[in-house]
Amino acid sequence: FLKYLRTGASRMEMLVNDLLAYTRVTALEDPAERVDAEEVLAQALENLAGAISESGAAITADPLPSLNIHASQLQQIFQNLLSNAIKY
Repeated sequence: FLKYLRTGASRMEMLVNDLLAYTRVTALEDPAERVDAEEVLAQALENLAGAISESGAAITADPLPSLNIHASQLQQIFQNLLSNAIKY
């Protein structure tokens, strides 16, 4: 029963975190600026370095362009994609 409660609590925590992230994204009022996607990817990889080394994952990427976007949004996208790839 405790395992069931822990699993449910973990899912609820993920939902709350996702909801908080959504509200932060929709609250951005500053205009997007030109961002080097390779630098943002490097930062996301640095943030996930522990999970990458623990899982033994090999992350590769082709050259990425510069984009008109909020750097924090792009970093969140990269981190979510990479985190999901490592998990599954």
